Amino acid sequence: MKMNSFEKKLLKYKQYDSLLINGRISDFMSKPPITLTGEATMADAKALMRDNKISGIPIVDDGDKLTGLVSLENIIVALENQKINDPIHKHMVTNVSHLMDDMAVSAVMSYLMTHGYHRYPVVNKEKKVVGIVTRGDLMLHLYTQLGNIYMHNKRRDDLLTPVIHLSDSDKSMDDMSFSYDINTRDIDMAGKGSTLFKKFLQEHEVPVAETRRASISLYEAEVNVVIHGGGKGEIKGYLVNNQIFMVVVDHGPGIEDIDLAMEIGYTTATAEARKRGFGAGLGLNNIKQYSDKLIIISSSDGVKIEMVVIPENK
Repeated sequence: MKMNSFEKKLLKYKQYDSLLINGRISDFMSKPPITLTGEATMADAKALMRDNKISGIPIVDDGDKLTGLVSLENIIVALENQKINDPIHKHMVTNVSHLMDDMAVSAVMSYLMTHGYHRYPVVNKEKKVVGIVTRGDLMLHLYTQLGNIYMHNKRRDDLLTPVIHLSDSDKSMDDMSFSYDINTRDIDMAGKGSTLFKKFLQEHEVPVAETRRASISLYEAEVNVVIHGGGKGEIKGYLVNNQIFMVVVDHGPGIEDIDLAMEIGYTTATAEARKRGFGAGLGLNNIKQYSDKLIIISSSDGVKIEMVVIPENK
């Protein structure tokens, strides 16, 4: 079903919202955690806090399970009372606010807004301490996610504008159709086919709004071929009754779980690709956002993505 303008704008905001709050605390917690046992002394805790510039340390038993927490405030009280050489278990807080490693980012945000602490131990289902999260960790994660969106969209928009310098030597077309062979695993070359297709649409006087939506949809599909599809694939484009039809086929390993791949922020791209603005987990959702119809077919032989962009007045 074709989406109207309001639905497309709503989907755009949902994209930002989902990318910021989806994911798990384990994605950004500090690990491995700095911990001590209850038999260590308050002086040991004081030295560890000083050396690592932290304000609290989770206390664990011999099995790394959370038993308490000692804070800078506890250290100050111990110093004032000349108890700095006491074992930690005499001074630690035992009723400790902690987070679970499978908590969603949205739940973490809500928790930190409700409670006044700055540092939280993160435990797994066995109650073992597996990480530490601070408010700073959360803010850095959110800023990083926003940065991923910015880098992804800027790289895409920079590539798609302008297009006048590109030659037609790498594509073939008749009056109303376009084709391009993808044959590279160089991510810096990703998007050349969609850039040429944008030029093709401009030459056929397709309206600016539809040209932009189609070229963005095609760009995202082309990048997926380069990053995930082994760099081998084909692009086909057609103009039929003012509607834009695009087909992208790759010969890669296929998409194991299409529903999971459609989740905003989910990516199997390498860390290096993500650092360079690729693999932010936005591609398939951007295609969904900018095209009016989308079909994805995946098998062990590769992936086929069919997209349609329909003018608003159709």
